[in-house]
Amino acid sequence: MRRLFFVSGLLLFSCTACFLSGSSHSTSDNTTTPEATLSMFQCIPGTEHMISSVLLEHPGKGLSSKRGYHGETHNYSFFDKSQETVTFTKLLPNNDYVIKRIIQLTETGVPDAQSKNSGAVKPAEFSCTDSPVIKWLLYLVVNQDTNGDERLDSTDIPLLAMSDVSGKNYTALIPGIQRVLNIIMKDPQQLMVIYKKDNQYHFSMIDLLQREVTLTKQIEI
Repeated sequence: MRRLFFVSGLLLFSCTACFLSGSSHSTSDNTTTPEATLSMFQCIPGTEHMISSVLLEHPGKGLSSKRGYHGETHNYSFFDKSQETVTFTKLLPNNDYVIKRIIQLTETGVPDAQSKNSGAVKPAEFSCTDSPVIKWLLYLVVNQDTNGDERLDSTDIPLLAMSDVSGKNYTALIPGIQRVLNIIMKDPQQLMVIYKKDNQYHFSMIDLLQREVTLTKQIEI
């Protein structure tokens, strides 16, 4: 009888522990609200504009996104240091998307020293003293769940977008870019982008002043 009581008590303890564990697990992630954090602001070369990455942080979990992985960039914040009244501008209206890459663009193309593979703004990639002057910014932005895993992250296929160096006039240009091969400045106004989309290779011409794609053709290989 004493042995039966011991076994019953042990089972009751085990089931209670399972119940508590299950309750804790079911509410741990759903009640956590991510906090937006800023990286250190950096100068955009040749301009008075400053830029910072917006990351999302879950309390106790370090930098991560509700929809993505550790350290992903979800937005950018800009301000003009030359203005007497400082106004901060967000690139995107909210932090739901993931920015896989940011590309600086001058009137002659992409600076040779720039070799960016992520959306994070780092001191070595934006400098107050570097030249030539940056005129526009290009972005690879994830805005759709292309792989069906019910979240937006760097494994999804992005679109190509652009903005002024102030972060204003954000414009989506080319969706579904699997890979960017070349970015070539044809003249101070016209940009040529060679890329892979739908497992085929294409090139597009972009009017930077009008912020629109003027021509797209498939490259036969």
